[in-house]
Parts: sequence; structure tokens; C-alpha cells
Amino acid sequence: MAGTRSASVSDPDAVGLSATLLRPSIGRANLAPRSLIRQPPALKGAAVQVHDSAGAHRVRTEAHRPMGKPSAKPKTGPPRGIKAMLKRTALGKLVKARGYTCYRRIGTNNRPTGPKLGGVAKRLHDRVFRTDAALPVGHDWKPGGAWRGANAGTRRGAAVDAQVSKLASQSQRAQARGATMRLSKRTLEALKALKLTLAAGQRVVLDAKRGIGTAADLVATRGPRHDELVILELKTGYAANRKAAATDANGRAVKLRAPLTTAADSILHRHLAQLAATHALFKRERGTLKALQTLGITKVSAAVLYVAELRLPELYWLPAWWEKRGPKILDALGGGARRA
Repeated sequence: MAGTRSASVSDPDAVGLSATLLRPSIGRANLAPRSLIRQPPALKGAAVQVHDSAGAHRVRTEAHRPMGKPSAKPKTGPPRGIKAMLKRTALGKLVKARGYTCYRRIGTNNRPTGPKLGGVAKRLHDRVFRTDAALPVGHDWKPGGAWRGANAGTRRGAAVDAQVSKLASQSQRAQARGATMRLSKRTLEALKALKLTLAAGQRVVLDAKRGIGTAADLVATRGPRHDELVILELKTGYAANRKAAATDANGRAVKLRAPLTTAADSILHRHLAQLAATHALFKRERGTLKALQTLGITKVSAAVLYVAELRLPELYWLPAWWEKRGPKILDALGGGARRA
């Protein structure tokens, strides 16, 4: 998940209002009553709020069947070989060396070659987002306080990304054992409720001519025949009102820069812009699309998945308006200097 994370805030439709708790002094007498301590929503049977062209609705994980009663539906899974194919057809990789991190193309020997490529999230921040405006800010309370200090949300998000991406290539049983972080478990529960089966994590896409690259956080399949590939942008935290527009110094709502001048500059729209760019880059890989067709994949869609502590996970499918503007976003990110 490339991109800058801001501290998450409470939302009017959140599961619970965020609360600020003072750390108790030594002694059990100072602990708050258990009934007053807000706990995160239960993981088992968790629902997911889905936003698509039909509006907003909830989906929920199916109840666990008793032992000894087999499911009436036959077990199905992603097309055989899709994980290896997605890895084999990737045009680049994330390179970390000599004090820098960047995306680069890979040659025939699977070694990085060519110039360093700029990250899509950084280019969006510099050229499309309104850096002179302020987004809603706040805090998403979480028991234990494991993530504190400067850039705590960014560090937590990177850790969740790394763990879920690693688990994407493993079996479902291994995923359940390997998800040691609470938000990782919530992510897997959300994917289960959405009937999405992981196929890959951190799949790199790039455009060498424009000098840009990024990675799809997760790639999954869905449908009774697993004939649809879904590019997922995973965002942890961001428990604010994600649709609220950023405001300038005078308190006025602002809009994004070209080519998105009709869209408000909000948390959701920033993430949809990033997803639209990633989706457009992936769909330009003709060799990958041809290989997907041979495996029975007939559609490639995209969505943003939000996973937070105190509200239900939410999935926003990429609207047609944003998908149509994906190529124009790439044009704005490629070459040239920062826009005024």
C-alpha cells in the first residue's frame, strides 16, 4: 500500500465513538470498569459495509456449520496456477538498496534494470492532491497502545500490509494461523465475508515511459467460478468521515487538481484516485490479460477496502467515473515538473 496515511478519526456512522483513555497509575483500583471500556467489534461473523452502484449494503460471513455436516456447495478455488502467473508476468519489483526504495523494471534474468521509477502515491500527492488544504484528523482508539509516537498510523499500516501480503500466497489454514495482528485478522474476516479469495499480495505494476510504478496491495478472485479478478487497495485506520472534503485556510471545501477538478479532495477520493491509477496500469499489461483469459478470468475490477478498529470494514468498488479517468490520471503523473 503505497501512500501517505493520516491519523484516523471518528465518523458519524462509526460503530462506536472514539474515546481518549488516560493511562492508569500503578494499582488495579485505578482501572476503569470493564463495562466502560470500548472493545473492537467481534471478529467472528463480522459484517462488511459495501458501497457500489446500487448503493450501500452489508454482507456477513456465513455461520459455521457443525462438525460432521458437509457443505451442500462443492468447494471451489481460484484457477490453478494463477498465483504463479501473476508473479511471473510482473514487469517490475520494489527495490530497497543503498538507502533508497523505489520501483524498477526487471530484465530477463529477473534482476532490476533501468532507471528508478517514481511512486504513484507520491506523484498524486505532489500533482493532484491539494497539499495546501487540511483533511479531517483524529484518532482511532485501540486497547493496548502498541502503536504510539510519530507516524504510528503509517507504521501500523505498513506492518499490516506486509503481513497480509505474505499470507496472500499461503493456504487459508496457514492464513488463519499467521494473522497475528488484530487488523490482519479483521482483513481476512472481511475478505471471507465478501467471498474474495486471495491470489497475490504487493503485485507491482508500472509504466516505464511515464517513469511511475506502484503495487496493488492485494489481488483476489471472486464469483462462483472465480472468473473475476479484483485489485484491492487496503487501507487501515482512516476512521474519519472519509467523504468530507479538505478545507483551505479560510475553511472552504476544495477540489482535486486536474484531471479531477470536479471531485472534492477527500480521503475517499484520494484513495480512489490511487486505485484508478493502479487499475489502469494493470489493465495495460496485455500479456497478463491474455494469460488471465486462458485461466478463465473474464473481468478485472477494483475496490478500496478500509479496515479500522472501531467501525465495520468497508469496501468501495471503483465507480465507472473513476475507472474512465484512470488513463488521464496516469498522464498527469508521468514526466514533467510538479503542477502549480
